[in-house]
Amino acid sequence: MDVTVGKSSPLQSVASYGSPEFLALLLHDGKADINGPGGDGNTCLTSAVMNKNAAMVDAILAVEGINPNAAGPSGWPPIVGAVKSANFAMVEMLLASGAVEINNGDGAGWTALHHAANNGNPDILKTLIAKGADLAATTKDGLTAADLAKRQKQKACLAALQEASGVPVTADEPAESASTRSAAGGGPGRHSGRPAKRGRTTK
Repeated sequence: MDVTVGKSSPLQSVASYGSPEFLALLLHDGKADINGPGGDGNTCLTSAVMNKNAAMVDAILAVEGINPNAAGPSGWPPIVGAVKSANFAMVEMLLASGAVEINNGDGAGWTALHHAANNGNPDILKTLIAKGADLAATTKDGLTAADLAKRQKQKACLAALQEASGVPVTADEPAESASTRSAAGGGPGRHSGRPAKRGRTTK
C-alpha cells in the first residue's frame, strides 16, 4: 500500500482525522515521508494543526526527523496555524518541541505574534513573547504586532506588548505609544501646546 503523502493517501488522512496508533502503523517501515506535502500542499503537521487534531500534532512532533517549521500551501508554518486557530494547548506543544522558528511568517509576513495581537489572544501572545518572539518584526505592509493590536483595539495585547518593549502605558490611554505622546509635545500630563483659555474676570 502506498502510504506516501498525497491528496487522499492514508498518511494524510490519518494526520488530519486519525489517531497516533494508526500513524505509527503507517510509519513503521520508514518509507513514508512525514515532511512531504500532500496533494493539497499541506504536510502531515500542517494538516493536523489545520484540523485541530491535538493528539496527532503531539504524535507527529515525536516522529524522528520531523520538521516543525515546514509551511503549508498558504505559506503559514504550523506555529502560525495554531495561533490563528487560538489553540493555546497546540501552541504550547509546538513550542515545547524546542525546534520551532517562532519568528517565521506566513506569505504576508505575519508571524505568530502578529496573529496573536491582531486576534486578541493575550495568553498566547505572552507565551510567544516569553519564548523570544520578535516585538519589532514587521509584516510586508510594515506593521508590527503593536500596530495591529492598536488597529484592532486589542487593549490587553497592546498593554502586554508595550510592557515587554519597555513602553509605558496607563489604563486610561492603552492605545497611545510613547512615540505618539512625544510627537504630540510631551509625556502624560503635558499640555497640547495651545494657550489656555482665560476665565472671565469679574469686577
